[in-house]
Formats: sequence, C-alpha cells, structure tokens
Amino acid sequence: MSIGCWLGSFNDSVGNNHGIGRDYADPNNPLAAPTFGAAAPIDGTYAVFNGLGQYVDLGAAAYPKAGFANGMSEGTVLCWVKPTQAGTVLLNYNDGATTGFGFSLNTAPNARLNIRGEGLQQEYQEIGTAEGRPGMTGFDLYDGRWHLVGATWKEGEFVRIYVDGEQVASVAGGKPDQYLPWQRGMLIGASRTAADRTVLTSFFGGALDNLRVYNYAVSGAVIAQEYMDKTGLKPCLTPSFTGNAYNFVNTIDSYCRVDLADLAVFIQSWLACGLYPDCQ
Repeated sequence: MSIGCWLGSFNDSVGNNHGIGRDYADPNNPLAAPTFGAAAPIDGTYAVFNGLGQYVDLGAAAYPKAGFANGMSEGTVLCWVKPTQAGTVLLNYNDGATTGFGFSLNTAPNARLNIRGEGLQQEYQEIGTAEGRPGMTGFDLYDGRWHLVGATWKEGEFVRIYVDGEQVASVAGGKPDQYLPWQRGMLIGASRTAADRTVLTSFFGGALDNLRVYNYAVSGAVIAQEYMDKTGLKPCLTPSFTGNAYNFVNTIDSYCRVDLADLAVFIQSWLACGLYPDCQ
C-alpha cells in the first residue's frame, strides 16, 4: 500500500485500499477532512492534519493485515513527516487485548512501533515494541523540518525503528501464533482507545507525505539512501563505527564522525592524567 497524496487525495497508488478523510468532531462534513499542501519538497502534494480530530480511514482491507505475506508477520512502514505535535501516524487495534498495530510519534520525541498478534488461548502476543530517535545533540522531531520516519519488523527476529535514515532502536521479535482480521478500518492520524476502539484520540498534527506499507522488511541501506536522495544529508548508518569513542561532539555538523570539533574537545584535556602524585 502507498498513500502518496501527490494527487490531492488519499487514494492507494498501488492498490484499491483508498482512504477517506474525516474529522472526528464533524464526521459528516467532507470539507472538514485533512487538507493538502501543494509544494512539498518530498513528493509533491502532501497532507495536512490539524491535530484536533482530522484523520484518514483506510478500511479494514488496508495493509498491514493478517495472513501470510500481508504485512503483519513481516513488513515496513515508511513516511515523511513535518509534525507539529506528538500523535499517531498509522494504527489499528481490534477489541480487547488482541491483534494490533500502532506506529506513532511521541513526546520523547521518539518514533514508536507496537505490533502484536495473539496466542491460541486468545491472549495477545507481541512481535515487539520499540522506540527511539537519533543521538544527535538537540534532535527534535518537531523542529519544523521534514523527517523520514519508519519501522521494519519480522516475527521471531526483530523490530527496528528508523529516523532520518538511521536505525535508532532495535528489539528482538516475538512470534505470535496468529493474527485476526481487522474489525475496523486502519487509520492514518488517529489512535483507537483501549476501552472502546470506536473512540479516537492521539490525533496527528502537521504534514505527512508518501506513506508506504511493504510486506517485507526494507533494508537499512535502502532507507538511508532515500533520506540522502531527498535531503542531500548523509545519515548515520553505523553509530558504532570504528573510532566512535572519540566522537565527543554530536551536533548536526559533527554527528556520527570524528572531526576537528572532536579534536578541539580532546585538546582541552590534552595534559590531563590519572597518575600519582600528578602529571608533573
């Protein structure tokens, strides 16, 4: 599934799981639905959510969904965002503690994914939950810039979070016994509350573009390449690179590399030592 928004609609560009824009506070008014911006630097027209009640319903047939090769057991979600507040990007949960999928941005500010199925005894079993952000000094998802956010997962193996082309979190993946079909539509821009899945909350605020769901785990190198292609910035592909212990400065201009800024910090302690009685 791919919702590009470049045509000024929420149509699925590779299938028939088209979305319908709505406003939770005014559900019968199509003019209250999310709007579109016309000059996105990413892929043309982008969607704009007010963070108060606007969302998109993709229907119960949308991906990821249960079944072999349909995206619950293994998959990827990727999109570009320029958020103004914490909120949900893509989510669906069945009633009770059962099959669910939730990709969101929180106040940490981290990107976060929870994905789960259930056991044969009707108790939910997680593939996993992971969240994270780059270790860059002062990093902020809500800085008014476009950010590439996403996650990949594979049952029994991993859940990984990506922000701006960098893998920022990873946990081992569990293996649920099964996934039940969706009872309601997959949502862009809103969460379903645990007590009543028909009640919506955690509305996304800001701009969103080129939302994609794959039924396989996209490689970290491919994600990093997309970020570099769109921004011209080199993402941190390997934070634990050789020499990273000397990467003292992690501002945007000196992140994930050892350079003159790091040397300047080292020079400040050039004659420091741990000798007894002292260094003299």
